[in-house]
Amino acid sequence: MTAHTHSRHSRTKSAAFHALTLNFFSATQQAVMNEFPTSRAAMTRDEIAEATGMRLSSVCGRVRELMDKGHLVDRGQKKGPHGVLQQLVGLPTGGAA
Repeated sequence: MTAHTHSRHSRTKSAAFHALTLNFFSATQQAVMNEFPTSRAAMTRDEIAEATGMRLSSVCGRVRELMDKGHLVDRGQKKGPHGVLQQLVGLPTGGAA
């Protein structure tokens, strides 16, 4: 599979996943899920809050709900702006949960 074909496949797979889930998630859960265009994307809760305009406390709750259901997974850590490690979350790499 060429890189172009793989990229197109990933975009198609991600678009299908998001289209199928529109009626499954609450509006705030969907807002969080929309920040993950591909299975390669990983973000901290702070980054999700900034991108969505949601309060951090709301993002934390929605991320926990989505992780509990397997729709988001732990993708490692990175240092935040104050040097504190923050968890990265993203879509499962093996496909939609």
